[in-house]
Amino acid sequence: MMIRLRNGPRRQTIQLIRTVYSPERGRGAQTVVARLPASATTLPPRVSACLTADERAQVEDFFANRRKRHAVQLADYNAVHLSACADMMVLAASASGGLATVQAAAERAGIGTALRRLFTALYGDSVRVVVRRPALPRTKSG
Repeated sequence: MMIRLRNGPRRQTIQLIRTVYSPERGRGAQTVVARLPASATTLPPRVSACLTADERAQVEDFFANRRKRHAVQLADYNAVHLSACADMMVLAASASGGLATVQAAAERAGIGTALRRLFTALYGDSVRVVVRRPALPRTKSG
């Protein structure tokens, strides 16, 4: 089973190609067993029925590897984006009068809670994350 990614003029597809020996040609002949959209993440039942057990396992392995690569790319992209956003917030906070604006925006967006969830997911119990709000100024009562 050969799995080919095709970039057509209108869309991208995945072609599942079976090679079978052809006695009249004296060599293997390739036949397209199925065409799937490039966005497919699993094997449809109608296509699965057309494949042998080995071919099905090969295609499922292809989809599993593709999902893993996509997850890694997505995690890398989001980590870089998070770092860049943090740098921009630091820059905005360092501007004249920017700290209060950035603090208010961070509070509205729930960044403290999101960071706590992120660090807990990444490091579990090995890191304790405490996010505290600055205390309000005390007023003198008299």
